[in-house]
Amino acid sequence: MGRAEGATRPGCPPAQAWRIGTGAPGGSWRGGRVNGAEMNERNVDETGGDPGARPTWRSVSIALGATALVAVLFAIWLASLPSAEAWAGLSPGDCFEYCEASDRCGALATRDAIQQPANTWSNLAFFFVGALALATRWTPGSVVFAFSCSVLGAGSLLFHATVTREFQWLDVAGMYLGLAAVAARALHDGFGVRWRVAVPAWAIGSSLLIAFKWRLDTTLTMLSIGAIAAAGMVRRLRRGFGSLAAALLPLGAIVIAYAVREVDVRRIVCDPASLFQGHALWHLLSAASLYLAFRFFDSGRSDGRTVPGVGPAPRSGGPGPGSNGVGGGDPPGRPPPDERGVGGPVAAQATMVPATRAPRSRTGPRERPRAPHRGATPTRSAQPRTPAPRRPGNWSVRARG
Repeated sequence: MGRAEGATRPGCPPAQAWRIGTGAPGGSWRGGRVNGAEMNERNVDETGGDPGARPTWRSVSIALGATALVAVLFAIWLASLPSAEAWAGLSPGDCFEYCEASDRCGALATRDAIQQPANTWSNLAFFFVGALALATRWTPGSVVFAFSCSVLGAGSLLFHATVTREFQWLDVAGMYLGLAAVAARALHDGFGVRWRVAVPAWAIGSSLLIAFKWRLDTTLTMLSIGAIAAAGMVRRLRRGFGSLAAALLPLGAIVIAYAVREVDVRRIVCDPASLFQGHALWHLLSAASLYLAFRFFDSGRSDGRTVPGVGPAPRSGGPGPGSNGVGGGDPPGRPPPDERGVGGPVAAQATMVPATRAPRSRTGPRERPRAPHRGATPTRSAQPRTPAPRRPGNWSVRARG
């Protein structure tokens, strides 16, 4: 399907013709079906994410329920263990690395099964943000993000409960997965890479990072992955999507989180028996930073337009006014969007806008009509004109007196 300018919907009169616009007034639509599915991913993404995919009370409730279920399962399992001797078969980690419970680093029989309670249960924040992203919008990117956050949350939770090297490896592996998931979203929404390429790149890159984890500098590796995500954000900002404040929120959260972590590790503020721990706050802020970075790519245009060159589209009620004088609403009788958002007036898809003819200048030159496409049915303007028959003269008979 080529140029869709002037395309009409089946069953609509010519006065209600609709044009498909995806990048500019009268733009093209490469691949896909109107009001259906299977839209071209790259062309759909050029509209700038899906600002309609915002968390709702339903999605938040689902995420809270899933997080509570995970917490109950872990609590039942860990409560059944008598002491830290249950982890005797694993390699012990550094019990003095963090402030919490650093005064109880004796024999395993003298420790609780959950050695660092605050640092352990604060990792539920990663389960929550992953479930929230998945419950808000089901896409390949949200599935990857939810899986990565689940691995990160489980690895960090078990590491702080057991303080063992094996689960510390899983903790750092989850960090790589989470950052790589945001980088994959940046490749897709920032640079136009299809999911069929971005998801395998995430899987292969994460596997290599995890395999050579002990040979890499963790801080340098995370900064390199974060640079890819930052580049995708900058590209979207330059294209007019999102705001600078929304892009700086994840950066600010992770900077504060790192500062709090260093305060905890260096014992600047430390109370081993307190429920308020700096490393637990690091977990909460890190989860917030990951989610804000992932959510940034769902932001619409900073000027309020959902499609470049076309005004904001209301959810219903017919065409609305646009920035270029073209309405941006739903045509009458258009079916509601399905779960993927296809068919609705969101920015992640081709919207239907009324095809209006630009007013002709009275002073400018008259435009020549375009020649009809080969095989197309000629319109009235394209058909050859036949000369009108000459009207006869006045044959009226004058009355003679």
